[in-house]
Amino acid sequence: MRHGQDGHGAFPPGERGDVVALATRQPGEGHCPATRWSVEDLVGARRPQPSAPAMSRSTLWRMLDDTDLKPHRSVYWLNSHNPDFDTKARDLCHLYVNAFRFYQEGRLVICVDEKTGMQILQRKYPTQGARPGQPEKREQEYIRHGVRALLASFVVPTGQVVWNLGTTRTSEDFAAHLRTVVTQLPAMAR
Repeated sequence: MRHGQDGHGAFPPGERGDVVALATRQPGEGHCPATRWSVEDLVGARRPQPSAPAMSRSTLWRMLDDTDLKPHRSVYWLNSHNPDFDTKARDLCHLYVNAFRFYQEGRLVICVDEKTGMQILQRKYPTQGARPGQPEKREQEYIRHGVRALLASFVVPTGQVVWNLGTTRTSEDFAAHLRTVVTQLPAMAR
């Protein structure tokens, strides 16, 4: 096998294209039950193709690495259909960028969010610490203590967090949370 200047092997022209085409499709299109490609799944998906010569796992991995293709990874993204998204995003970013100046003027930028449906669990038996030759052991059985909802406000210029933890998430709960925020930050005019 010839080696290129970057130390990777030079691959036959058609093979790289075949691997890239396969790796950029959804696994289900190639009758693979996985939701994301693994190197093993890609090797296996190539086997039934008569035009695809046998390829080792390491060769396929080098090909993916050479093209900076990582079909096993994914990231989340948010697509907004709001026609005013850019204007609203610019306005929000302006608030965050100027939060400290606003704070000095007696105005406060607060970010509020919620985390609902949090299960409160307790291990049934205590965790046993690690010892030489033995990893830490955590009991798999647990006791359920119900579900909680967390409402939290992050004070952008100071980093302070004001929070309320409760069993419900209603408009009354949110209003009570805002009252807590106001009482915790009495010096702010706005």
